[in-house]
Amino acid sequence: EIVSRDWSSDVCSSDLLIDDEENIYKSVKLYLEKKTDVDPFAFLDEVSEDTGNQEKILECEVYWANSGHRGLELLQENHSFDLALIDMNMPPGWNGLQTIEEIRKTDSSLPIALVTANISTNEDIHNVLKQHQVRLFHKPYGRDALVNLIEEMVAE
Repeated sequence: EIVSRDWSSDVCSSDLLIDDEENIYKSVKLYLEKKTDVDPFAFLDEVSEDTGNQEKILECEVYWANSGHRGLELLQENHSFDLALIDMNMPPGWNGLQTIEEIRKTDSSLPIALVTANISTNEDIHNVLKQHQVRLFHKPYGRDALVNLIEEMVAE
C-alpha cells in the first residue's frame, strides 16, 4: 500500500547520500533539510507557471558517506534509510556500481538512485540498474528535480 505523504511540512525521509564530493552533500542538505530561497542551481530547473515544488517545505534528514565503504558501514550500523543517492564515480575505492552491489547484499529493498554526469550509459550500468531496481539520475540537477526524485522514490 502506498502511503501519501504531506509534503508541505514534517520530515519527509531519511536519505543516505554516498558521494566523494562534500560540496554535493552541502547542496543536497541545503535542498532537502530546510526550505531556502537561495538556490545556486535554480537555472537547472525548468521554468514554468507552476511553482509546485518551490512551495514545498522539506525537512528531510540527510546522512553523508564520502565513499561506498562508509555508506555500507552506515547501513550495517542499523541506520534506517528511506532511500540512497549514490554517485557513480568516487575515486579511490568502489564506484557507484560496486557500492550498489555491496549494499544489495545487506538491504535488498532500499530504493536507490545512481547519480551520474554521464548522459550515455554502457551495458554494465543498465544491467546493474535493472538487476537491482535502481533509478538513474543525471547531474547537474536543481532543487525541483531532486525534490521530484525524492517524492517518487519515497512513494514507491
